[in-house]
Amino acid sequence: MAPAGQARNIRAVKRIVLVAAALVGACRVNEPSSAPGSAAAPMASAAVEGQGAVAGAPVDAGAAPGAVAAPGVAAAPTTKPAPWTFAVMSDIHMPRRNLAVVPELPRAIAAIVGLRPRFVVITGDHTNGGDDDSPATVMASGRWWKVFVEQMRPLRDAGIPVLPVAGNHDSYLPGQRVHYAAAFADLAAWAAPLKLNAAVPAGKVMLDRPPFSYSVDVDGVHLSLAHVVTQGLHREVAAWLADDLARAAGAKLRLVFGHVPVSSVIQTPSQSFLATFGGLLEAGRAAFYIAGHEHLVWDEDVRLPGGGNLRQVLVGCTSGFYNWAPSAGSRERARCASLGAGRYPLRCKMPNGGGEFLLAPNKANQGRVIQHHLNSFTLITVDDGAVTEVRPMTVDEAGRARAFYVESQ
Repeated sequence: MAPAGQARNIRAVKRIVLVAAALVGACRVNEPSSAPGSAAAPMASAAVEGQGAVAGAPVDAGAAPGAVAAPGVAAAPTTKPAPWTFAVMSDIHMPRRNLAVVPELPRAIAAIVGLRPRFVVITGDHTNGGDDDSPATVMASGRWWKVFVEQMRPLRDAGIPVLPVAGNHDSYLPGQRVHYAAAFADLAAWAAPLKLNAAVPAGKVMLDRPPFSYSVDVDGVHLSLAHVVTQGLHREVAAWLADDLARAAGAKLRLVFGHVPVSSVIQTPSQSFLATFGGLLEAGRAAFYIAGHEHLVWDEDVRLPGGGNLRQVLVGCTSGFYNWAPSAGSRERARCASLGAGRYPLRCKMPNGGGEFLLAPNKANQGRVIQHHLNSFTLITVDDGAVTEVRPMTVDEAGRARAFYVESQ
């Protein structure tokens, strides 16, 4: 038996060995795996407030909300994502005859490339198909898509992801939907480096799957891109969107994109569509719905069936192909008033933000009382999971991007 002093020394050495082993193990918790294909996730920099994380414990960025790494490991300094901006185009309406491209489209695309958005969303009507197109016309419309893809090349060459949804003119007839699906069969490449949350089904047209309905996550912001082409959701699309928003319950912000507005600006809104689609968006806690279809710029909160508000942003017509007039009710909400002795032009204030625009009859648009700029796209800025700015833009004949609102010029 060892003397008492020697025994104490042995016990002290054992304690030192145990502490050293614990420290080595703690260090290994934070070591990324060097093996090819390792699924080890990076460690987030701090506990996530409100998700049950232990104060001071690092959070696994790839884990479910509330999951934390082993306690006792020091957290790295927090890193807030930098603000970022994305662009939204809509209603390009590639011409049906002689495949000519209006000059406004390449100008807009060049201007957007120059602005370097994080990505671009296109909210439908890439082409100008009709619900009464003959089989021969539908078959020939594949050429429209080739021209469209070529026009989008500057965005892809610049490495700017493109996220489309179909419009009614892209999808009235089965053959039109086939052409749309074929154009975006490589949607993962169009979206790269953003990652789709589902794969494109090979050789199939499924309205509740990409490229018709799909989602993407960007810095904690969830984007749901849905096939909304009439004032009546397809049953499978409604089911997909409800499920997609439910799965995104932990997102900082939920943005939904479609083609047809949830509440029309150019005519009396459909209360039944507002009840069904608006109710679905409200249940999924969507903050914004961003759409096109009505060929005018608009930004207004929509009252939802459960009493909440949804901010609806309409993008306008990027090609300036043709434009529609806001309804009398919409003009009233925009506080439109005559600028002079005559009835027109009217000066109006956008319901959200108060940006000013003009309305006047336009011969090229069958005399409709339309907004002062025919072509438009919209820039939306996100900062730490919140939309901080919505900026409608236009492009002049010299190809310069300019603010859409008159007081900004």
